[in-house]
Amino acid sequence: MKNKRVYIVWGNQDGNIGVYTNKKLAYESSINYMKHENITPISYSKFCKNIKDSYWSNIHNNVDVQTNVEVTGYWLNV
Repeated sequence: MKNKRVYIVWGNQDGNIGVYTNKKLAYESSINYMKHENITPISYSKFCKNIKDSYWSNIHNNVDVQTNVEVTGYWLNV
């Protein structure tokens, strides 16, 4: 059995936004979802560190915005 890593992008207003097998595409989708908010997203390297350390990451640290998106990494057994 081969394990594959997938990343689910979830928005707090729209639910699941997408499922990606590429971490960079998941990050870009998150940035795109938040583009209407006036926020500074975390860097891609910080995002990757969060995913590696805890299998999930928010895209920003601003608690004043109502819209949020998070990415969660899962192992998929194929």
